[in-house]
Amino acid sequence: MTAQPIEPLSCEAAWRVPAHDVRLYGAKQHAHALVIPVINEGERIRGQLERIREARLPVDVVIADGGSTDGSLDPAFVSAVGVRCVLTKTGPGKLSAQLRMAYAWCLTEGYEGIVTIDGNGKDGVEAVREMVAKLEEGCDYVQGSRYLPGGQAENTPLERTIANRLIHAPLLSLAAGRLYTDTTNGFRAYSARYLTHPGVRPFRDAFMVYGLLFYLTVRADQLGLRTAHVPVRRSYPTSGKVPTKIGGFSSKLALLAETVHAATGGYTPDSAAPRLPSLVWPLLAAIVLAAALLASLVAEPPFSPDSWALYELSRTVFGEFYRFSHFRSYASQSPFSSAFPPLTPTLVSVADALLATGARTGLYLAFAAFVGFAFLSELIVRRTTGAAWFGLLAAALLLLGPDMLLDELGAGRTIPLQMLLYALVLLGLLGAPQIGVARSLGIGLVAGLSVLNRFDALLLPVFAAGMIVWITGRWRLGATALAGAALALAPWIAFSLATFGTPFATDNAGVALTLDPRAFVTDWWPSAQPSLADDPAAWLLRLGGNVVRFALIAASLALTPMVFAFAIGAALVFGLQRLGARRPGGHGEGIYAPPSLVVLAAFAAMCLAMLAPQIVTGYLEYRYFCALFWACFVAVGAWLIAHGQSVHQRRVYARLLALAGAIVLVPVLAWQIASAPSAKAWARLDKASAMHALERCIAAQPDARILVLGDDTFAARAGALAGLATMIEPRNIADGRLDATGARAFAEHWSVDYVLVMDPARARFARETFRVRLVEGCPLELYRTER
Repeated sequence: MTAQPIEPLSCEAAWRVPAHDVRLYGAKQHAHALVIPVINEGERIRGQLERIREARLPVDVVIADGGSTDGSLDPAFVSAVGVRCVLTKTGPGKLSAQLRMAYAWCLTEGYEGIVTIDGNGKDGVEAVREMVAKLEEGCDYVQGSRYLPGGQAENTPLERTIANRLIHAPLLSLAAGRLYTDTTNGFRAYSARYLTHPGVRPFRDAFMVYGLLFYLTVRADQLGLRTAHVPVRRSYPTSGKVPTKIGGFSSKLALLAETVHAATGGYTPDSAAPRLPSLVWPLLAAIVLAAALLASLVAEPPFSPDSWALYELSRTVFGEFYRFSHFRSYASQSPFSSAFPPLTPTLVSVADALLATGARTGLYLAFAAFVGFAFLSELIVRRTTGAAWFGLLAAALLLLGPDMLLDELGAGRTIPLQMLLYALVLLGLLGAPQIGVARSLGIGLVAGLSVLNRFDALLLPVFAAGMIVWITGRWRLGATALAGAALALAPWIAFSLATFGTPFATDNAGVALTLDPRAFVTDWWPSAQPSLADDPAAWLLRLGGNVVRFALIAASLALTPMVFAFAIGAALVFGLQRLGARRPGGHGEGIYAPPSLVVLAAFAAMCLAMLAPQIVTGYLEYRYFCALFWACFVAVGAWLIAHGQSVHQRRVYARLLALAGAIVLVPVLAWQIASAPSAKAWARLDKASAMHALERCIAAQPDARILVLGDDTFAARAGALAGLATMIEPRNIADGRLDATGARAFAEHWSVDYVLVMDPARARFARETFRVRLVEGCPLELYRTER
């Protein structure tokens, strides 16, 4: 790669160089310097200096002494062997501090490049000449390697070979984007252009021990500078103590910590951080993912009774609003629905009117909402941490949850849109340091719309208003947000008052108050069932059971691929952070902790609190946990990313989290896409032969009420597509909580005209429970009731 000319740093006053003494023994003779860091190397450095003199190398020799006391650097000796200068560090620090001292001095002396070689006598000095040649050819960084062809690794201890070849070199090579084979080797060369590059800044107090060597190994290739590898000889003695300053487990662990810190970008200056990738890329990734999954589901979507109910309600939006054809809630005899909030049906109605997409409109709307949600999730994490890709991954992980987001998408239900609205509220709270009246009103409106999409979001407007007050310290803005929410809720409040005589109609109120732990919204009872008012202690006992179930379900979700995928990355990043804390000077420096992290944590707590309606009613299905797990992924992931000690390191952490999750996510979703049903199944959604047969069988009585046993989805579909007055079987009849007498009372009370058996196992129950006779000539098992 040909590097472009770069102006060097001109302000030497910004360099942080340890205090030192200078002993000068000669004038500058060459364009390059040979820097040798030493401390008490005794005869090893003396022998090495003799070999350097005999080799007549094209360099001026500069000794970077860490404070030797063994007399090995006697002035008479060093002068005799041709050393130009001895720099003796008197300030703090070890190897990196010595190198900063020497490099700064060489640069101020005008050297074009610097070769560094250890002073313990292990390196063959012959390669210095080749390194100088590489610098003269235009290379900015040259790494010596004993493992290249022509190099020699003599008597290298086994543990050094393993650590270098299997840990150190792979880590730094991966970070640099170029293969290096011997990154622990201090035999290397740098151009003055590299050391003074504004994106490098090596003269910082962060470099005290070994970090500067490892940082300079990776940074050149990251900047697109020209680099090279040359073979060198490195010899260890055949017997006796290994000449090294790295002794003991703690020192080796600190060395590894500095390696990891350099590899993850902990030393990279913030001013040199690359720009984040455009938001177009994560948006395209979300679109491609959604399109692939949609293609795997659209031919034969797994619609549920709720899917068909939402579609049926959408067809009433511009007519007799919310009047149902099929029956599914038996708490009221009103023909109008109080079971479903109106936002999704209204949006489906508008989209269907514009696009004529029919029963699949909710499916398309759900996938469009997912794309928006994934994009906003990415934007939220970027605004919180300054890092890319993890926000998109946090949203996509919900696709791995059992019966969670992917099932909601395929069924075209309400949770994908709800996640989009939640993300909009959270983004509004994070979007500006100062929130004004317009933003507060907008946040409140979106929070109110979320309640119109799912009634269990009733706490969201209160949370949003509270966070606005906390962020701004202005109560009026919190009140403005509540006013916006009230404005959004006003249409449903008016409809509820006019239709049901209550300010907020919902069919879950009775289930929440009953003592029956198995109560469900489709139950019907001949008389009112005992409730909280009758026995508060029993109700609390039931609530306690629901809390236990909630905990068990949450725990089971923690063992799913969704959490496993996140945990892999989180454990990796957390481990790297704990390891980095062991490096010298690495205890909690530079933690990036914006107030937005508090907002994310508070939002996760709010998502937990919003599960209260599910706990009270006992409707503890996996899909209701989508918001909680997404909020936890984002909050925990952002907290981990924020512990990066530079912008570059935070972005590396985010990429590690995203990559680890993708390793699990991609094959699972690929299997989902590969197992898509054939396109031949397309017509089966609308053209159910059983539904048409039923229409023919009751043609003489088109308004007849038909109780469907064994297939709630068919009952809802027949009502949505054919307008038949089908009835979903009450849950307490299906599970036996209501006896045969009660079942007959239900049929009498609701004027059931026909009983349709869709599950053969329910045929005997139908004949023995209801007074019925089989409809002759009907291809279905349809019975006419006798009342």
